Amino acid sequence: MMTPERIGVLFGGLLSFAILLFTQSFAYLGLLWGGALLLRLVARVALARTEFYPVLRGLFIGSICAPGLIYGIYGYLLEAQGYSPYSTPKIEHGGSARRVADAIELTGMIDGRMAQQFDEILSSPTSLTIRWVSLNSPGGMQEIADEIAGQIARRQLTARVAAGNSCKSACVSIFAAAPLREADPTALFMFHGSAKAFGFPYLHIQFEFDAKAKSVGDDLQAFDALSKFLRENNAFAATKPIERRASDLAAIDPTFLTLR
Repeated sequence: MMTPERIGVLFGGLLSFAILLFTQSFAYLGLLWGGALLLRLVARVALARTEFYPVLRGLFIGSICAPGLIYGIYGYLLEAQGYSPYSTPKIEHGGSARRVADAIELTGMIDGRMAQQFDEILSSPTSLTIRWVSLNSPGGMQEIADEIAGQIARRQLTARVAAGNSCKSACVSIFAAAPLREADPTALFMFHGSAKAFGFPYLHIQFEFDAKAKSVGDDLQAFDALSKFLRENNAFAATKPIERRASDLAAIDPTFLTLR
């Protein structure tokens, strides 16, 4: 039976869901909770003996209890569809690894999904015929990039960044680990200092500079001219990015990559 209180709970839950879905922020939920609490307090005094009070009480209960459940379902559905929890405010697809002939294409955010698919490809009986890796990534988790980079170095795979593609942030660590590195002159590379993420995955993620964490700069020490250029431009002293085309990087340090 739909009592007035249950109607309020249902309405509060639906309202919470709508706020999460359209704003992707808990800040607006705070306004809802505060408003529902104020209404409940006013109603307790003015409307305690009327039919409206149970509805408002249910609204308060629903708006408080529903977000946790909704948030869990919301995150699970997005993750199941391959979205990255650390790409907000714009939700982007998580990373993927796909075999194409004698190559592996690494695309999207560097995350656990990419690493798992990469491992599965290298574990297949036909993996010995793989010769190179194609990169097109905005970056991602440095620890996972280091794992992938280690496997590329052990397998002696060539790294390539094709025309129209980019290799940013942690992706550069993967690129630098390859014994042979090739890029189209128009390919875009991006460098910045390490950052740590905090907030609510899928909703509101912020990043702040972390001077103590390992950064891409640690993986570029073998390239003297490039490392010097990036240090002089404070590339690793903040999260503000420095972007350069492959043609520019080849002029700065010919040992870093070969144009193709």
